[in-house]
Amino acid sequence: MDGDRPIKRIEDDRLGFAPIASQLAQSILDQGARDGLVFGVEGKWGSGKSTLINLTIVSLQQAPHAPEVIEFSPWLVGNRDDLLQYLFDELAVAATRIDPTEVDTVDTTTCLQKLRAWVLGSGLDQLRRKQILKESAIAKKLRAFGTLSGGLSKVAKAVGALGVPWADSLAIGMEKLGDVAAGSFASTSLSKRKAELVEALKLLPRRIVVFVDDLDRLEPREASEVLRLIRAVADFPNVIYVMSYDVEVVAKTLEKAIQVDDGKAYLEKIVQVSFKVPSSPW
Repeated sequence: MDGDRPIKRIEDDRLGFAPIASQLAQSILDQGARDGLVFGVEGKWGSGKSTLINLTIVSLQQAPHAPEVIEFSPWLVGNRDDLLQYLFDELAVAATRIDPTEVDTVDTTTCLQKLRAWVLGSGLDQLRRKQILKESAIAKKLRAFGTLSGGLSKVAKAVGALGVPWADSLAIGMEKLGDVAAGSFASTSLSKRKAELVEALKLLPRRIVVFVDDLDRLEPREASEVLRLIRAVADFPNVIYVMSYDVEVVAKTLEKAIQVDDGKAYLEKIVQVSFKVPSSPW
């Protein structure tokens, strides 16, 4: 085993990360995610964050009613303005892999709730859920929202350079992007379409977990863009984000890139649940 390379299989674990990964995976599964959720895996460089992330993904995939997993790699996207579209394309693919007739057992803690979930997941209700999800065209909504949001970001930057206020740029962007956004998405406001997307995501019987590893290895502008992106969509139901980073490095990155006084405080506004990598797990 290469000590400098993160492992991806539980059977290769020699340093005791597997039980920690199992605990983290269970924490992710146990948390309510009706309004979205952001986890932070915190540790110094070389502490084993990537190994912990990899083994957590394995644990999640082995769990009953396993969530769909996305390994989001922002460093592979050449243009920062394309990050939104890239993320929403990934979310759309994940959503299409979820069978709408599956029983939703998330957030059922009592026997009565579990019985209700079992009943609602059977027979006619399964057909009803499947039909609603089909009609919601959730994958199309996700992709179109990414197109519209990403396009608005580009327009905002362009007109912002000319001194046009944000309210005006939003109107200009909506008008110019009318032919870009898919179908009826183009005819109404971004906020209304986000509300429709939220309602569609609530119907998913399984969650989507998005992993962003090595946030602290990105360039300052890239790291700040990723955090802004996650902050903007962190409230989507049944979508959980898990980021790994060195707190000190990212805090300094934010202070430099977006000129905030306290990078740690900014990060705390985004991350709702933090999980620190033990310094000596073995």
